[in-house]
Amino acid sequence: MTTRTLSRAPRAIQYAAIALVAVVSLHSHAQNQAPAPSADNKPAENKVIEGKREPINLVKSALVIGDIGKSARRPFNTDAVNYAIATGVWKTPAAGDEITNTDGQARAWEQAAAADDGTLRHNALRGGYALATFSSDSQRVMILSASAHAAVLVNGEPRMGDPYALGYARLPVLIKKGDNEFLFSCGRGELRATLGEPANYISLDAADLTLPDLVIGAGAPSMGAIIVSNNTESPLENLQIEARFDGAVEFTELPPMLPVSTRKVAFRVPPATLKEPGEQALRLTLYSPAGKPAHHVDLKINARRAGERRKATYVSDIDGSVQYVALNPATNADARALILSLHGASVEGAGQAACYPSLDWAHVAAPTNRRPYGFDWEDWGMLDGLEALHAALAAFPAVDPARMHVTGHSMGGHGTWVFGTMFPGQFATASPSAGWASFFSYAGAPRPEETAGPLSMLRRATNVYDTVARMNNLTTLGVYILHGDADDNVPVSEARDWRERLAKFHTDFAYYERPGAGHWWGNECVAWPQLLDFQKNRARPEAEKHISLTLPSAWLFRGHAWLRGFEQERVMELSTFSLDLDDKAHTLKGTATNVSRFTISARPLAGATLSLEIDSLKGEVTIPSGKDQLVVFERGADAWKATIVDAKSAPAARPVGMKQALADHVVLVYTTRGTPEENAWSLAKARFDAEQWWYRGNGQFDIVSDQVDPKTLAGRSVVLYGNADTNALWPVLMKDSPVTFKRGEIVVGTHHASRDDLAAIVTRPNPMGGPNPMGGTVVAIGGTGINGLRAITRWPLFVSGVGYPDLLIAGADSWQKGAGAVLAAGYFAPDWSLDDAQIAWRE
Repeated sequence: MTTRTLSRAPRAIQYAAIALVAVVSLHSHAQNQAPAPSADNKPAENKVIEGKREPINLVKSALVIGDIGKSARRPFNTDAVNYAIATGVWKTPAAGDEITNTDGQARAWEQAAAADDGTLRHNALRGGYALATFSSDSQRVMILSASAHAAVLVNGEPRMGDPYALGYARLPVLIKKGDNEFLFSCGRGELRATLGEPANYISLDAADLTLPDLVIGAGAPSMGAIIVSNNTESPLENLQIEARFDGAVEFTELPPMLPVSTRKVAFRVPPATLKEPGEQALRLTLYSPAGKPAHHVDLKINARRAGERRKATYVSDIDGSVQYVALNPATNADARALILSLHGASVEGAGQAACYPSLDWAHVAAPTNRRPYGFDWEDWGMLDGLEALHAALAAFPAVDPARMHVTGHSMGGHGTWVFGTMFPGQFATASPSAGWASFFSYAGAPRPEETAGPLSMLRRATNVYDTVARMNNLTTLGVYILHGDADDNVPVSEARDWRERLAKFHTDFAYYERPGAGHWWGNECVAWPQLLDFQKNRARPEAEKHISLTLPSAWLFRGHAWLRGFEQERVMELSTFSLDLDDKAHTLKGTATNVSRFTISARPLAGATLSLEIDSLKGEVTIPSGKDQLVVFERGADAWKATIVDAKSAPAARPVGMKQALADHVVLVYTTRGTPEENAWSLAKARFDAEQWWYRGNGQFDIVSDQVDPKTLAGRSVVLYGNADTNALWPVLMKDSPVTFKRGEIVVGTHHASRDDLAAIVTRPNPMGGPNPMGGTVVAIGGTGINGLRAITRWPLFVSGVGYPDLLIAGADSWQKGAGAVLAAGYFAPDWSLDDAQIAWRE
């Protein structure tokens, strides 16, 4: 049979008339002024041979330089090369040319050659750069295949790297006639990079697939995802993918694509009509805008019985991408328990689920964290885990919410502490194996110590990563800690520290330190029998009278017992609750620090009059009987004000900062109203951010120009590049913002910062409204001039553990001074209004 189906309808995407052949490079002005290096010192050029199909090794000979700055898990790192690019003084170097690093020491470029296997190895590439050139007889699009680098500037345009050396970062790049420059930012001490011919002008790339395991007898199509590459200099629309399997066909219309770009796109897979499980043939065909077959790939897809271990895909609300959760169903289809098992670094959910035997009492669900490294189960990795949990509960509807457990190994052990302390109301137990506490204890992430000024606001943004600060949230969970005493990856001191801390207050935790065991000692360090027994025998209490919680974010809170939501007085500062509910005496007493509002379930008190006394403030409310309603308490100067609402009318907390704001069908908006150089930066930055998101988050971002109808952006998370002078949608989407970027100036309320090299990020509500309670968000990423724009290009926006406040402003010299270049940082009030006390300026 043949059916035609569509993916989510495109959002009226319009492209500006931009010819990439005319794009001004990010540092072309300085390059044009630079004297040509002598022939003896030029990096060896690679000459293109017309018609040759074999890949060309770009780094057979290259210039390298190291020790040019300091990098850590923080918003601002130092980098002398990036500083030169950002400030417009970059010149293509020759061997022997020197650059002064951020410690004031001179470092020289030197010639290096690849080994016989084609890999360039050099100590300078542990945090340094490699510069390669390539000469072409014509302008053309080629495929750059490189690995072990963080990013690369291709003729000045930023493109995503392959920092984990996974091998699937294959990007179309525009090669101009004549000399082309590739500046690789490296971190692993080696680099591989080749240039090759594209398979076709549009092509499918099966190196990075997301495929489901089909369930025999399931009547609905499943979702998959594959890379599509636009190997032309023009935008493409009206592309389709045909998926042909087991005699059935599904067509999926694809979103528009930028010139010279890749995108991981979703497609529908026909349902399996097979009778027996096994590996089956799946053909994907990419159709051109003219409706003709342009390229195809033949794949293998697994068909499974419903009770077998399998990968189930779902569409994420964060970005509309296809993700999967690995399911290991219980042998008893009516099992009431579910184990959310979080994998370690370099592992996938499928491998994690395979560590478990089939249990009779519990299903196992293993999310992906978006990627094997992903986000360390923080940031969007945390949200991915929640989405996967929701998908698993849909697959196993008999699960009792009181019998859900979270566990994980290594990075997943850290994720267990994250989920157990951030979402304690969701789980009965938290059981880390070989886990680490936080980026601060294990990964060595620096944390500002300042208690005032802009850096104190950056410290506040890291509260969400502090698992130890919210350890008391584990009070009602059973905790089982498992660790090998000879672990050479995550030191056993991480487990011992938790044991010591828990022993001071926790009444239901177990600890086992396996003698002689290292980091990995087989499947048992995931599915340890005693740990499984610990989970099997525990459930959340039916009724909790006392709540003791420490919470860094109202937006992330998912409820705990009868406490359903809250709002902070000062966003991202820690909020604490110590509440006692007596449903017989009809009283609620305790303390609520940094809390302006909280919501409770009315169910335990239906028909009663509740007396409230919290922080010496009193209140009273009569609760109607017979309805499942909520009670909202607002803090007043003299008393708590109570309001009865239904669930749909309950107030919602807003997202705080860039990372929380990018969580609702993200769309990136580049500029058309700036200078050619500003517009070129904007388009290149949008593509670079989309590539970073794909690589780190297995995701997809829509990219549109500022000529799009703003109504199509309603309810979405919108990234607005540039400033009020360059982005045509700024007056619409930022019309109520107290913060404005424009050429030469940033305005924050009554404060004006007049410089032409400032870079800034600000998060605001989306004024176009939308179906969700918060109506979407707008994140403006830009600056006051081309130097500020260049400076923000490689801020680590998508690196886990790096916190961003609502507002952050820094100079282009941040690449030289680090956090010392921060001009201002801070937060808006919970209602988005400007609170000058929450914006800190450098004195």
